[in-house]
Amino acid sequence: MMTGEKSVNLWIKRRRYSLDLTQEDLAECVGCSGVTIQKIESGERRPSKQIAHRLAECLRIPLDEQEAFIWSTREACSASSSADHSSHLTSWHTPPGHAAPTNLRSPLTPLIGREGAVADAHNYLLREAVRLLTLTGAPGIGKTRLSLQVAAELLAEFTDGVFLIELAAISDPDLVAPTIAGTLGLKETASYSILDGLKQFLVGKSDSGGRILLVLDNFEQVLDASPVVVELLSSCPQLKVLVTSREALHVMGEQQFPVPPLQIPDLSHLPDVQTPLNYPAVELFVQRASATDPSFALALTEENSRTVAAICVRLEGLPLAIELAAARIKLLSPHEMLARLDRQLGLLTSTARYGYRHEENGGTRNLPLRHQTMRAAVDWSYHLLHTGEQKLLSRLGVFVGGWTLAAAEAVCTPDPGLEADVPSGIESLLEKSLLRRSDGGHGSQHRFTMLEAVREYALERLQASGELEAVKRRHALFFLRLAEEADMKIWGPEDVTWLARLDEEHDNLRAALQWSKSTEGYVEIELRLVVALGRFWEMRGYLSEGRERIASVLSRPETEEEKLKPLRGWALVATGALAFWQSDYPAARSAWEEALRIFKELGDRSGVARALTDLGDIAREEGDYNMSALLCKEALAINRELGDTHGTAVSLVLLGWAEMRPGYFSAATTHLQEALVLARQIENPNRIALALSALGEAMVRQGMHDQAVTLLEASLAIRQRAGYRWGIAATLGTLGWAALRRGDPISLGRAMEMLMESISIRKELQDKGGVAWCLEKFAEIETGLAQGRPLRAARLLGAAAALRQTIGTAVDISDRPDYERIVKAIRTELGEEAFVKAWEEGRTMTFEEAIAHALAARLGGSISATVPAT
Repeated sequence: MMTGEKSVNLWIKRRRYSLDLTQEDLAECVGCSGVTIQKIESGERRPSKQIAHRLAECLRIPLDEQEAFIWSTREACSASSSADHSSHLTSWHTPPGHAAPTNLRSPLTPLIGREGAVADAHNYLLREAVRLLTLTGAPGIGKTRLSLQVAAELLAEFTDGVFLIELAAISDPDLVAPTIAGTLGLKETASYSILDGLKQFLVGKSDSGGRILLVLDNFEQVLDASPVVVELLSSCPQLKVLVTSREALHVMGEQQFPVPPLQIPDLSHLPDVQTPLNYPAVELFVQRASATDPSFALALTEENSRTVAAICVRLEGLPLAIELAAARIKLLSPHEMLARLDRQLGLLTSTARYGYRHEENGGTRNLPLRHQTMRAAVDWSYHLLHTGEQKLLSRLGVFVGGWTLAAAEAVCTPDPGLEADVPSGIESLLEKSLLRRSDGGHGSQHRFTMLEAVREYALERLQASGELEAVKRRHALFFLRLAEEADMKIWGPEDVTWLARLDEEHDNLRAALQWSKSTEGYVEIELRLVVALGRFWEMRGYLSEGRERIASVLSRPETEEEKLKPLRGWALVATGALAFWQSDYPAARSAWEEALRIFKELGDRSGVARALTDLGDIAREEGDYNMSALLCKEALAINRELGDTHGTAVSLVLLGWAEMRPGYFSAATTHLQEALVLARQIENPNRIALALSALGEAMVRQGMHDQAVTLLEASLAIRQRAGYRWGIAATLGTLGWAALRRGDPISLGRAMEMLMESISIRKELQDKGGVAWCLEKFAEIETGLAQGRPLRAARLLGAAAALRQTIGTAVDISDRPDYERIVKAIRTELGEEAFVKAWEEGRTMTFEEAIAHALAARLGGSISATVPAT
């Protein structure tokens, strides 16, 4: 039906044409707006599950293809709308002939000599008793490549997806759960642990009969996270896990699978020139050498084929070692190569040389032979490099998750020690298979990476040279400058580009934070990093991680020193914002009040204005509109005095919100329109979207629905472009509210669609205040159905009340008349006893149960406008 994720949107349009339907015709059939269909077909919008189901029906998709269509439509639209700004999100796709989502990609080269291992691993994972299969082996033996092949062949068996979780870039076991969650599209939260969120997600899949396979690659550096794997497996009976690791996890239920080297020939039994080619190790060498020098395979003779066989035997059939050797075929003949390998391997396996050891085990000689051989192969390749290339390779080892050419030039060239310039050096290392290249996610920049085994070796060489700390410091400073520049640029027209750059460099930024945290005397770098990354963490949903990192640095006594107080104040502002978006108002208030005290002590008027504005934000959410307005007016006066256009725009928006809630619409509209003008003057997309959204809410509250939708859809487009998930959820919710206020049957359907999308995102972000608001709107929809569902409505209102109690908020004063009218209508229809019972049932629901109860609603039959537009 559809050949790829990027073609799904076009397929929908062509299918509509073939059925002779206009966009309005399809919208009427689906029960949404024509604008929604237009955005789905252009890839700008991701349809809700309900809309996807209705599309399948209205487009007359065969029943046996509907499930694949629904999944593909939602994921393709999601990928299309975020391809330019959400490189931190895994790109899922559905391979042709499969219904299971996956992030696996087609390999660039065939897998050689692993047919038996693939079949064995495949069979293990199909056994009911095997839930955890661990592929073990030395670096470079091919664990990752084998796991990917096995996973690809199991796509049809795991109906809810096969996902690769890449762990090579992390060393902190605490980041394993967030990394898995990020790959699955889940977000970090503070209200409950990310592990609990993962378990709930996986249990939900299991309960619906789905099966998931997770491939955890490079687990050896996070072995302390083994209990996480056990917890996930224990919680979800339909989950299976395939791990690659140099060491087994040694947990209950683990099936170990040692990955053997490639088969090598017996050098004493090679009757003819073709015999060595029948062995996978030699076949791999010839294939890789021929890719470097196309004439190589044609020049094979009896003598050099035996020499190639001897090389593969000397390298013990290790795929990576063979590839590194084959990459040198232009430089060395097979005979020269074998002679060098004989010398190098013998030296390395007899003693620890060249400045690196494993003292814990008594030196390199105590490493397993295959580990020694792998290290020897890398060492051999290293010593074929000239001095400049050697220095460059070792310095590149500080990068985590890849780097750009600009980053390499900044970090690796502090002195004339490099004999070649960095671009030429990187090109040379690429040719020698010591580096790999991929296209960057933003613009046309290339990114470069190295295999983890090579990176470990490079770091050892760097430490032996005495340069490790100096290069790590340059690395941290480079990414600090990048983060600080991004923090400025994401407030302007280049927001998408700079957010994408931070997405790409997230692993390097984490490494810089870890180095500054663990190195004495660099608390200032750590503080500057967390301040610069605060907005990124907020927009990308790394709320818990951001709060934990900021809390860690603020706990250091040095941050109380006078020279660091300004940074401490802004770090408190950042952590307060992260807490605020998780509805943790006590924590946010505490942080912002301390920041206000620091800024007043320092005489930092800009900081004072920001803290006052933030505190006004909390006051509004807690229903104290007078205090909110007072705080925002005080901040506004300071920002105007300072000539701070950005700060002025923000203060005006928050003041407008504080004014509109109790019904002062004229003043609110005046302030919001001024904020919009200022935001456009400074070309700040985020603030433009904020002002548009606030103006849209003001229009909704005044019953000006057409104007509201125009403003809100403009805001939504900006926020979707930037990938600002909280902003997207908030605007979708207000659009749903605008449709609900109309009260007609089609509008109730649109309201349900918008609110379903909004509450799903808010659930991921753990925005309890926003979820409570959505639940109240769902209850209002339930009372508007032709066959009203008062029991469901009462439960939803009870669940919302319980949520509000946990975060200390109440229904807005301006919303209370509608709210009390709905409660009274439900109470009258049910009777007091039934109403109280349903309300209490709602109050006892968990956060997830309440959301599930809301999402279970389906608009069936006709809808009557029993809820009047007000």
